[in-house]
Amino acid sequence: MPSPVRYTGSITSWELHSVWAIAIGAVLAIAAVVVVLLPFVRARRDADPLAPFDAEGVRVQREGLYRALETLRLERELGQVDDEEFERQMREYRRTAALLVREQERLLGEAATPDDLGSSYEELEREVQEARARLQRMEDEAP
Repeated sequence: MPSPVRYTGSITSWELHSVWAIAIGAVLAIAAVVVVLLPFVRARRDADPLAPFDAEGVRVQREGLYRALETLRLERELGQVDDEEFERQMREYRRTAALLVREQERLLGEAATPDDLGSSYEELEREVQEARARLQRMEDEAP
């Protein structure tokens, strides 16, 4: 029968290397998990780019959307966009603008109800008409 291994109270260099290898492996494994999961955590936090955190951000986005509406209208007048594509894009822009109006109202503390979408749409149409009038005045004043 072989003699039992006795503990001498000292760690051999082989055992020390094993401990370090396990520790380094654990740190690398944790780092790999963090690197893999980090994009998913960020994606969840930044999931909705159309959801700014303040009313001013919503207003800026709406103004950009109104400029896009005017550009689309001009492109149609120049024949660069056909009627079918124009109507499709207009519906999408109007839907997005109505959602932004609703979000701005919510951020400003006004109660949003299902009926607000109609009033938001009317407000959007009014603002689009004002933007068209401003653009027309600018075109008329141009030399």
